[in-house]
Amino acid sequence: MPAPIMGAEDFSYVLQKMPGCMVFLGVAPCDVSHHHAHACHSNRMVMDEDAMANGIALHAAIAERYLAVPG
Repeated sequence: MPAPIMGAEDFSYVLQKMPGCMVFLGVAPCDVSHHHAHACHSNRMVMDEDAMANGIALHAAIAERYLAVPG
């Protein structure tokens, strides 16, 4: 990453025990640069709720792949 960030200080410990990844979905409104959007845990955060469909699809695809029975 050109500008690494600490997503959660303990998440790397989880990944040592269980495969996984952290995903940045990008739900800032179209007219707001992600550089200027308020953080997820801010009471000033505004999100483009239509972008949530992408996150739902991502999680569903991961679950389908994980639960798929090899055939």
